[in-house]
Amino acid sequence: MIVSTPPPLTLDLPQIAANFKLEPVLETIAQCSDRQFTGTLKISSPEGVSWRLYYHLGRLVWATGGTHTIRRWRRAIHQTLATSADVNPIDLNRIRLRSSDRYESWKYHIINVLVKRDKLTREQACQIVSTTSQEIFFDLLQYAHATTHPLQSVCCPEQTISECITFLKPEPLLGQAQREWLAWDRMNLKNYSPNSAPLVRHPDQ
Repeated sequence: MIVSTPPPLTLDLPQIAANFKLEPVLETIAQCSDRQFTGTLKISSPEGVSWRLYYHLGRLVWATGGTHTIRRWRRAIHQTLATSADVNPIDLNRIRLRSSDRYESWKYHIINVLVKRDKLTREQACQIVSTTSQEIFFDLLQYAHATTHPLQSVCCPEQTISECITFLKPEPLLGQAQREWLAWDRMNLKNYSPNSAPLVRHPDQ
């Protein structure tokens, strides 16, 4: 199988990329794509917050970490299904995994199972991963602007997802996250996390 090498990661918002606390991580994300990396990119803060990006041949398969990971996962699934014509919603509380199942990420494994059971389409699975990844990138951008400590990253090729059904380019997701961060910053909300579900009473002010 011949896989074309993706273009280098170009950052359309240099004022964010120039942030020294995040720039090394952005460079590593770009290298994972350029070098067709397969494995896990672990990102962590000195405070103990961590994120994980899972790659297969340079494509983003799954992303998780930060705070409220289960809430984020559920929200991404429900948001995706909200635009579906399927009248039978998925009850995530009733899903049970077999004790014999082996997986790197149980959240991604459940998405995989739902696709196999025709409860989700592959396109919906990609949308869930896309939504989740953008929120992860947003978290990284917000963290970099809220602390004086740089983020650390390490590549772990031995930690892989065995059954990959989603293969996304990280560049567009990161670009969208950067645009959303700028909009968030312009509303003077940079000190508030969307994960805390803040209520904006006067958005025009």
